[in-house]
Amino acid sequence: MTNANKIELPKLEIADQEGGNQRWFRDPTIHIGGCAAVLASDHSIYFAKNFGLTKLYPYDLENISQTDFIKFVKHMKPYLKPRIKGINRLEVFIEGFSQFLKDKGINELSLKPFSSDINYPEFAKKIIKQIKNNYPVPFLLLHHKNKALDDYTWHWFGINGIKTFDTSDDLEHLSEATLKQLQVKIVSYGKPKWHFLYDFWNSGFSQNGGIIIYKFNTS
Repeated sequence: MTNANKIELPKLEIADQEGGNQRWFRDPTIHIGGCAAVLASDHSIYFAKNFGLTKLYPYDLENISQTDFIKFVKHMKPYLKPRIKGINRLEVFIEGFSQFLKDKGINELSLKPFSSDINYPEFAKKIIKQIKNNYPVPFLLLHHKNKALDDYTWHWFGINGIKTFDTSDDLEHLSEATLKQLQVKIVSYGKPKWHFLYDFWNSGFSQNGGIIIYKFNTS
């Protein structure tokens, strides 16, 4: 594997882990159902640290402690409040996180939904484009027939990297066969792990979550 075929976003180091971990919380609503709030907090810190949007995180960006992260997620919780069925629609995440951005005076960053019921090549290429633009990708997975992926079901997690065995530099125009071998770096519960994206998209259900597209407004 050459570096040209592997792209990883800057690591978000929090208390010696990569990203936050909802299992740090004693609050059972976050410990069990706070994945969206934790992911939004991760991405707030990411944009504060890597895009200069420092209003998004009120604590030390150079030394992100577990204590500060826990305080920060408690601030995020009202915007992405855990609920009985979870935050099970892309639009709910967008509404909550967008309001957080607005309250912090951030108007240049917008969010759009991209459902996983779209054809796979288009879905994969959208993720490739986001990673190439240095944007993390929020991913919502609902049901999945593969029990090996149970830790990711009914769950929000981040995609922070891509890699492919194809030697082409034109990653957004890969063949469908090559795209099915695309691997993505998934970060969940503070741990990174590489998976084949197609395994997640091919859930066995016609409608099953999707991703959020971040975009900076130019006007």
